[in-house]
Amino acid sequence: MIDTTNRLDHLLKSGLDYIAQCSIAELTLHPSPGKWSKKEVLGHLIDSGINNLQRFTEIQYESKPYKVREYKQDELVNPTCIIDHVNI
Repeated sequence: MIDTTNRLDHLLKSGLDYIAQCSIAELTLHPSPGKWSKKEVLGHLIDSGINNLQRFTEIQYESKPYKVREYKQDELVNPTCIIDHVNI
């Protein structure tokens, strides 16, 4: 377990170092039309983690079969959609 914890700690530090060394242009560059930028991928991973944590918690006490709620991953990484929702 200590090896796993140390590995996770190393990966987190490496990720932070990588992001710190990247320019804003590199983080926001879309590699091709319809593909997410590195910043959008990171945002998706964070959103996905939050949504899955909620699902894993709910599935323990909700009635069976558990109904998975829709997850609008494209809208959550699109800053225009976020701004539109905030301005409502």
